[in-house]
Order: sequence, then structure tokens, then C-alpha cells
Amino acid sequence: AIQAYSDALETASDNPALQATLFNNRAAAWLRLSEFDKVVADCTSALQYKGTLVKAYLRRATAFIELENLKKLSKTVKQLMRSMVEVMMSNNCCVEQKSSSKRASASICTN
Repeated sequence: AIQAYSDALETASDNPALQATLFNNRAAAWLRLSEFDKVVADCTSALQYKGTLVKAYLRRATAFIELENLKKLSKTVKQLMRSMVEVMMSNNCCVEQKSSSKRASASICTN
């Protein structure tokens, strides 16, 4: 899986959203192999492309726990909370928009 994600990253250089997903998925694979430094690196890359990837924050936090790096863990958890609030605010806005219009489509919210 790691090689497949790495190969895909080479061809996805013009698609930031796809790169974020690929880095995040490769981080999950590294996590299963207990390669915690690589988890941190890939999650950090994913978050550079899309700063609201909750799973990337969670994986990076898990890696910092395993690496016993409490300072970076604390920073990551704070970033995670900010990201979750941002996503929730965005989704709440979409719900309000949907409920205010009888004919609003599901495509209003693209998160």
C-alpha cells in the first residue's frame, strides 16, 4: 500500500486535494507498521494541502503519543480542536442554508 500511495503521489502533483488524501492514507499505512516518524511527516504534508483533515491530526497525535513527544502532541491536539470547530461551523452554516430554502440542494455543502 505504501508503494502504491508513493507512486500515486508522484503523478498527483497538480491536484492538492488528492495529494492531501494520499499523504493521509499513506500515514495510516505507516501507523500500522509503527513507523511513527513517517506518520508525522505524512500527516504534516497532508495538512499542508488541507488543514482540516481531522484524521491526519488524529494520526499525528497518535504518533506523538508513541514517540512520547508531549509538547508536539499538545500542539497537535489544539490544532485538531480548531480544525473541528472550523468544520463544524462550516457544516452548521450549510445546515442553516439548507433549512432556510425549501428547494436547496444537497450540493450547497461541499465539505
